[in-house]
Amino acid sequence: MTSLAKTIRNRSRLSNRTINRGRNRVFNPNIGLPGKHLLAYTTWKSMLNRCYNSKSTRYKDYGARGIKVCDRWREFSKFLEDMGDPPVIFGYRLTLERENNNGDYNEENCKWATAMEQRNNQNLRPKII
Repeated sequence: MTSLAKTIRNRSRLSNRTINRGRNRVFNPNIGLPGKHLLAYTTWKSMLNRCYNSKSTRYKDYGARGIKVCDRWREFSKFLEDMGDPPVIFGYRLTLERENNNGDYNEENCKWATAMEQRNNQNLRPKII
């Protein structure tokens, strides 16, 4: 087998797997987008998981409280179109925040926020002693 044939064969084997595992360099064939959107995709999947997967450890704080994801954002490409990739400020990646903690995930209620902004917007639970 020629080296060209081996290369083609090996690439076809890898095409449906995670390749080049460096930061933001993963291709996920299920969403059809290059890995440069991996952080946004991970945020999107986590958001859906918190709201709709009753086995998620965070479901009690989101889905069980009635927090939902708007219909438009059920599709990753629409979420990405509205929110873009999470920005990085001073080396820290911003995370998705709902400005109204009791509101749903949608473009009007969400923004990228720092960890400090997130902490200031938390529902504080009473401490159990």
